[in-house]
Amino acid sequence: MLQHYLRMAYRNIKRFKTTFFINLVGLSTGLACTLLIYLWVYDELSVDKFNENDRRLYQVMQKIHLGNGDILTEQSIPTPLNKAMREKFPQIEDAALTTGGGKGVLSVGNIRLKAKGLYVTPNFLTLLTYPLLQGQKTQVLSNKLSVVISNELALKLFHTTDNIVGRTIQWDHEKYSGPYTISGVFKKPTRHSSADFDILLPFQLYADQHANDVQNWGSSNPKLYLLLKEGADVQAFNDQITEFLRVNYEAAKGREHLSSVGYLFLKRYSDQYLYNQYEQGVQTGGRIAYVKLFSIVALFILVIAAINFMNLSTAKAVTRLKEIGVKKAIGANRLTLMAQFLGESVVLAILALLLALGLVALLLPQFNQITGKQLVLGPEPGVLASVVAITLFTGLLAGVIPPCIYPVSSL
Repeated sequence: MLQHYLRMAYRNIKRFKTTFFINLVGLSTGLACTLLIYLWVYDELSVDKFNENDRRLYQVMQKIHLGNGDILTEQSIPTPLNKAMREKFPQIEDAALTTGGGKGVLSVGNIRLKAKGLYVTPNFLTLLTYPLLQGQKTQVLSNKLSVVISNELALKLFHTTDNIVGRTIQWDHEKYSGPYTISGVFKKPTRHSSADFDILLPFQLYADQHANDVQNWGSSNPKLYLLLKEGADVQAFNDQITEFLRVNYEAAKGREHLSSVGYLFLKRYSDQYLYNQYEQGVQTGGRIAYVKLFSIVALFILVIAAINFMNLSTAKAVTRLKEIGVKKAIGANRLTLMAQFLGESVVLAILALLLALGLVALLLPQFNQITGKQLVLGPEPGVLASVVAITLFTGLLAGVIPPCIYPVSSL
C-alpha cells in the first residue's frame, strides 16, 4: 500500500510540475526560516543549563531600597556574607565567590595573548561544571599563585593541552601582574554558557589586594553562588535569608546607613541569562521576551507556509475530481482517499525539509554572524525530534483540508 501511495505521489508530481515547484519552494523557504529561528531559540533556552547541579545552583542577590523610593536589584554582595551564610544555614551544601578579573595579557616566551580572567574561590569548579582536562578540581586553586587556563588558551600558548601542568606563565593585569604556575586545564564551553573567561585565578589574590573590603559588610563586589542540599525548600530558604544581610550589617556597623543595605533573595543560576531584567525589585523580563517573540514569528511563518500549500492543494484538487470519482467507483473508501492525499502532502513536506536543511546549512554561517552565536545543525536529540515534529505537523496541516473536506465530500 505504501509503495502504491509513493508511486501515485511521484506520478502526480510529474503531472503537476508547476504546482509542485511552487509548493516545494514555499514550504522549504518557510521551513528554513522556521528552523533557523528554532536553532536560535533552542540555543537561548539552553544557556547555562549544562551544569550538573543546575536545579540546585542559585545566586544570592539583593534588593536595595533607595532614598527616592526606587528599588535597585544587585548581583554583588559583601564578601563576609559567604562565610556567615554557610555557618548559619544547614540547607547550603557548598558556596563559591567570584569577581571579574578583567582583561589582561598572558605570555609564554615570545607569545603574548589577551585573556579574560575570573577570580574564584577554590570550590568554584565543584559547583559549576567546567570539566578539567588536566588537574584535580579540589586542588587546582588551593595555591594563590596557581591558575587554571582553558583548553583553547592552552592550545594557543603551548599548541597542546597535555603535560603543561607545572609550567609558568606571566599574567599582566594591573596590580595582579606576575608569574603564575599552571595547575589545571579546563574545557571551555563553546556554546550555552553566559560566563566568558579564559583563566581562573584564586580569589585570595583579590582578597589580598582588597583586605579592608573583604572584611567590610558595607562593601559589595563579589558574586555569591550557592549549591543547596537535595530536598531543600527554596521558597522557605528565601524567606529565611531576606533580612540576613541587614541583621549582620547592623551587628557589625550599627544602624547608620542601614537603609541602603539590601534584602537578600535567591535566583536560579540558569535563569539569570533569560530573566535578567528587574523593575522596582520585580523580575519583569529580559532576553526571554525575544525568545517568545521569535517563537511566535517562527510559528507565524510556518502557518503561512502551510496555508499557502493548503490553498494550492485545494485548487489542484479540483482538477482531480475525476480521479477521485474513478477510485470511489472501483471501491476506494473515504479513509483510503484521505490517506492518499495526506501521504502526498507529507512526502512533499519531507522533500521540502531536505531542501530546507540545505538552505539552513548554506545560510547558517551568515546567520551566526548576525546573531553572534555559534549555532550548528547537528544531531542533537532535541533538535532532531523537533525537526521531525515540525515536518509532520506541516505536512498534515497543509494536506488535511483539501483531501478531507473539499474533494471527497463533494462526491
